[in-house]
Amino acid sequence: MVIALRTLGGDSAESRWLWKGYIPEGGLTIVEGDPGTNKSTLTLQLAADVTRGTRQLLDIAIEPGDVWLMGTEDDQAVIAARLRAAGANLARVKLPNIEGDGQILLPRDFDKFAAEMRRSPPRLIIIDPLSACLEQTMTEAGVRRALQPLVKLAQQHSIAVIGIRHFTKSGSGNSLYRGLGSIGMTAVARSVLQVAKHPKNPQQRILASAKSSYSSPPPSLLLRVEPKGDVAILSKIGPCEFTADDFSNLRNGSVLQEAKDFLVSLLGEGALLVEEVHRLAGESGFKARTIRRAKDDLEVVYHRRGFGRGSVVYWQLPNSSDAVQAVRDKQFDTLFDQLVTGDADFRPAPAEDVSAKRRT
Repeated sequence: MVIALRTLGGDSAESRWLWKGYIPEGGLTIVEGDPGTNKSTLTLQLAADVTRGTRQLLDIAIEPGDVWLMGTEDDQAVIAARLRAAGANLARVKLPNIEGDGQILLPRDFDKFAAEMRRSPPRLIIIDPLSACLEQTMTEAGVRRALQPLVKLAQQHSIAVIGIRHFTKSGSGNSLYRGLGSIGMTAVARSVLQVAKHPKNPQQRILASAKSSYSSPPPSLLLRVEPKGDVAILSKIGPCEFTADDFSNLRNGSVLQEAKDFLVSLLGEGALLVEEVHRLAGESGFKARTIRRAKDDLEVVYHRRGFGRGSVVYWQLPNSSDAVQAVRDKQFDTLFDQLVTGDADFRPAPAEDVSAKRRT
């Protein structure tokens, strides 16, 4: 056997994008999140942009192209209504299937699927959910073998492929392990985008990158859900500070709530130096960003003592705040429940004496 070695010569080329930083051409992008976070709405809005060459979500106008929808969970009439609301050219939207067999399954139907792709390559393929196009009971290696030929063909024709999937029920830990199903899907994907509801505004969604193989992670985006008749569309508001690493906390607001509890307990005995607050918060596992959000929610006030370089800043709970009272009520309710159930622990927790660093 002779092994041929090739050099990587030739001119370098930048990665090609359908949506720069978010959705590469010639690669698989996974869009994932909890049910009800408008993942399908997002991808159908992208489909509409592609069929019209418009820029509702895309950053630049593009040449219009065809879109293939596969594995669609919703009724076709519902999909059509959502696409019309998003402004799609329905003549450019195709629903490929195998005559007599229905849904295309990989790798079983790849040859037929590939032949049609070569005859009339679309600009975008959306598989919703991604698992719908895979044969059942596949191992991680099997998932890779099923998806890699599709990705290779997409590379040859500069086709963007988007697969949708749900988060696992736990949805915690490393952002790359939140998706339901085999990790092989994540491994094959060149981009993984996650969608979550905004913790304060039920009409807003956060789109964040959990994996970006062709560029540095793009900024997270804030999207607005806008009712349009019986369906909804998405519009782009702009960048936001949330990241994919925050999403497990956003699902129930647990860490933000814990940060509020922490500040109320810490500042309940009086104002404290800001540096000391951040030091203790860091030792308790809170990120500075989370503490700042908790401070804003609680309407914490600050006082400056002194002038110039020698001045110091203290944080203090406000004299009256509905947010602070809500935290205290919740803490009381939790303690009461623990007393009723016998789960309360009255052993004093070891604590550092910070009285010298409080304002007097």
